[in-house]
Amino acid sequence: MPGGFADVGLSAAQNIAKELYEEAELKVSVRRLYGVRHKAGTSYSPDVRDFYKVFFLCDRLSGGEARPRLETSEAIFFPKDRLPPR
Repeated sequence: MPGGFADVGLSAAQNIAKELYEEAELKVSVRRLYGVRHKAGTSYSPDVRDFYKVFFLCDRLSGGEARPRLETSEAIFFPKDRLPPR
């Protein structure tokens, strides 16, 4: 959805599956929540905006290689042994 807003009525996991299909043409099954990062615990400069980043582990159901589309600059999968730190 343009603007980065989740669809009303979808869970975070459902929205991730929808966005992966729209932005990388990949159908996935969301396995579980992997991590949550809060802006305050990062190198972002303090201001009035606040956000959390939510990461999910997913299994690919169909689709070829991940590829960027209109709103995506990069689309990649991390091998299990090289997942980003939590």
